[in-house]
Amino acid sequence: MSISSNLWQSKDMASFSVLVRTKNEEKYIERCLRAIRSQKNIESLEIILIDNLSTDSTVSKARKYCDQIVSIENFTPGKALNLGASYANF
Repeated sequence: MSISSNLWQSKDMASFSVLVRTKNEEKYIERCLRAIRSQKNIESLEIILIDNLSTDSTVSKARKYCDQIVSIENFTPGKALNLGASYANF
């Protein structure tokens, strides 16, 4: 796959939907989501969390950073990302 370097060198702002899959990630989720939110040169950014019914505080910690949180049981990586993409606006 090739990506045009013009996108990354452009001064134009871009819009992104970021999909994050989780399962009991309370230790790392806030750091991850803060890093995503801190990105510059992004006109619009939405974060969609796809959670595999975490039993820890992953979801409660993620609420302040995510635009949408979707819970799904026993996801595979492909199933989770396809579900998240169906909620994406960009």
